[in-house]
Amino acid sequence: MPGQCAIFSLGAEVRSRLKGLHFALFFAGGALVAAVGGWLYASCGWHAVQLTSTDFPGLTLLHRVAEYASALGTAKSTFKA
Repeated sequence: MPGQCAIFSLGAEVRSRLKGLHFALFFAGGALVAAVGGWLYASCGWHAVQLTSTDFPGLTLLHRVAEYASALGTAKSTFKA
């Protein structure tokens, strides 16, 4: 939410440009993922696509959990009395 607050505090023209940039990058990312998925299916088969589609979210989840645990450890050591 802090990012949204920062964006909404900007002027209307800047917000409009950032929104356009966001949509363009979102579309480009979707096109890239579709192209990589098609190439992966054509070259390695369905199992590679399935493994890849579960591996990336799994790795992201592990990264987030590690990041959260690290933040908790930092917060606990900061607030010791």
